[in-house]
Amino acid sequence: MDLTCCIVHGKFLLLAMSEPWVRKDSSWCTELTAHCLESLGGDLRHCDLVLQADNCSRECKNNTTTRFAALLTSLHRVRRVELRYLVSGHSHEDIDQFFSAVASSIESAELHTPSHFQRHLEQWLADGSVRPHEALREVVKVDSVRDWSFCQIQGKFFYE
Repeated sequence: MDLTCCIVHGKFLLLAMSEPWVRKDSSWCTELTAHCLESLGGDLRHCDLVLQADNCSRECKNNTTTRFAALLTSLHRVRRVELRYLVSGHSHEDIDQFFSAVASSIESAELHTPSHFQRHLEQWLADGSVRPHEALREVVKVDSVRDWSFCQIQGKFFYE
């Protein structure tokens, strides 16, 4: 299983697991970002969204992510979006420490199927000592993502 984590500090934690054949490209990252924003709910028009990701152009440092950020701000879904990219060797970040804890939790577990993996992660996240500041936690298995490629018609961007 591949595992991606999205942390909305102080609010929400998403663990998205998928089979290796599911593409992990710009549409993957945009889909997870949209899912997190939807899960937060409420009015986010006065919120600043800071997307921090690995320095990988295939996933986050590209036109799809930039256009999605522009769409969010132009439609007044959020006040502004800032895109940040981590440098190589960023093991001091909390996301790296979190993945180290995930690795420790699954190291001795018998996980033969994706559902075993998902249940183990859900039980592990239920422990209040794991990321205690993110009260809303979710583990989802993603089998496919929408194509978040943007189209340009008469000077306006839209997505399907």
